[in-house]
Amino acid sequence: MYKYITRNKVRFNYKGLQSVEDLWDLPVEELDKIYGKLMKEKKTENEDTLLEARSSNDKLVDIKISIIKDIFETKSQERKIRDEEIENKERKQKVLGIIERKQNAELEEMSIEDLQKMI
Repeated sequence: MYKYITRNKVRFNYKGLQSVEDLWDLPVEELDKIYGKLMKEKKTENEDTLLEARSSNDKLVDIKISIIKDIFETKSQERKIRDEEIENKERKQKVLGIIERKQNAELEEMSIEDLQKMI
């Protein structure tokens, strides 16, 4: 589907014309808005008509929907991974802080002679 979009220079109508490359720079909330517009467009085009000319445009709308979904899912997954990494980093810092406090507590309880021997 990416080949079709890039070969035919298909653009997404959102705040002007957007290429597939431009979609990667949008937040997931904006991608969701584009998805909603495409779904409305698909419903409108699927209405009964006497003309058969809409079938090629239906294919294009379906491809656009697939691309938006794929980019949305990829960006959502990347956000989830990033959030997990931040959470793990914060947890690690918290554990290191607790270890440091316990080590300091052990030193505080040592006698002066033991501390002098350590120096």
